[in-house]
Amino acid sequence: MDIFNYDSLLWGKHKLLDSVFSKRTLLSLCIYERIPPSLEEIKDFIVGSASLKEAYSELYRLLVFAYQNEYYFKNEVYNALYNRNEGLFLPEFYIGTSRCDLLYASDSPTVYEIKTSFDNPTRLGTQIPSYYSVFKKVSLVCSPLNLSRMEKAIDKINPKIGISIVKNTTYKEIRKAEECDEYLNKESIFAFLRKNEFTEIVDTMIGKPIETNEIDYYESYKREFLKLDIKDIYPLFSSVVRKRKIKIGEELDSIDRSVRFLVYSLGFYETKRNIKKIINKLI
Repeated sequence: MDIFNYDSLLWGKHKLLDSVFSKRTLLSLCIYERIPPSLEEIKDFIVGSASLKEAYSELYRLLVFAYQNEYYFKNEVYNALYNRNEGLFLPEFYIGTSRCDLLYASDSPTVYEIKTSFDNPTRLGTQIPSYYSVFKKVSLVCSPLNLSRMEKAIDKINPKIGISIVKNTTYKEIRKAEECDEYLNKESIFAFLRKNEFTEIVDTMIGKPIETNEIDYYESYKREFLKLDIKDIYPLFSSVVRKRKIKIGEELDSIDRSVRFLVYSLGFYETKRNIKKIINKLI
């Protein structure tokens, strides 16, 4: 069943397509086996498809060629760059008040800021400095349609920012991100870390656990963390972030590329049982 011939009402239905490629919708379809009210307009299309995999594959074609939303860019970056043996992607997290779209946590962690054709560069002036307070490398991903405008914007902020484009299903790096460590901030790095992570860093650096109690634990470790040299902290920081657990592995390769990043994102907090059920619905 071809989505392009199915319903002309889909054209311009941006909120509907955003809903299709959301974690909530995928859980509803795969775990609870019901079509949410937000997809009422395309209920017949989903039911009439040979499989859920086929339905998502066709709907993703619409994203690729008609409405390239934020999910489309994240999914294409994931499909192009992800190597489970080298690192992991962390989707949507905050540094201060700035929301990061993607972090590829590897030997050289890189924050990816996504700007769709519907976005403008206005907030980059506050977003980029926030990212550099925790990570050395930042790269912007955009459409070829707004490449020139985005290049001009980031060059004014920091010429070390990388830039890539996504066209259809092809990811192309225009300029590599260079390391920039002059804005790293130990307070910001500590705030990003989880309890087990800052504990591992401090214990490793000083050679033993700190003598403290649960009430004073956070402040005790923060105090010792801030005494450390940031050049010594950063390699350990990169290492502990890569250890964050995700309940999914090579089985992700068996599902359609249109939903790989969506399922991958669920792997951080859904149960292994639910992840297995979702994958079985999409094979």
